[in-house]
Amino acid sequence: MALGPFNPQHKLLWHHEKASALLRGERIWPVMAELDCASHCNQACKWCSFLPIHTFGLLSWEVLDKLLHDFQDVGLRAINWTGGGEPTLNPNLGRALILAKKLGIENGLYSNGQLLTKELCNEIVMSNVWFRLSLDAGNAATYSTLHRTKPKVFDSILRSLRYMVRVREETNSPITLGAGMLVCRENVEEIRQAV
Repeated sequence: MALGPFNPQHKLLWHHEKASALLRGERIWPVMAELDCASHCNQACKWCSFLPIHTFGLLSWEVLDKLLHDFQDVGLRAINWTGGGEPTLNPNLGRALILAKKLGIENGLYSNGQLLTKELCNEIVMSNVWFRLSLDAGNAATYSTLHRTKPKVFDSILRSLRYMVRVREETNSPITLGAGMLVCRENVEEIRQAV
């Protein structure tokens, strides 16, 4: 079996010291944590499994600050900001990303992109290793149908992504910017268009 970048065994090899410590019976901490800083969403995507259970909740700055410092104390290397809600709904997100980077923790962020402002785009580009936008369509009509938003949202998130590309180039940021596409019956014919 080839050990490509998506093979879980490949990741184990990258963190062999943790695996060895575990085998010796030592207490180890995770290398990466997924953090849900918002438990609700501003969209209602057709496939969302969290939709029926969304409740309004945000991690406060005090909680985020403590978590990030605790993560640093145990040697956490990365945070995947994602989850059962839309991370950009939390007004503390940009500040938390910057603090995590300052503490030596790498950031990765999933977002639907609807609430991206220039300020937040700048904070993301300067503090993240990667950012993935949930695009899921090749045009505004399909996006609107799948994400249950107004069609103008599609153009807005594309503008934000273009802005982030420009900031990345101007600042020489190493961030990897990407767009994801959950393929379904409604968008399968738009894969080329989305690329």
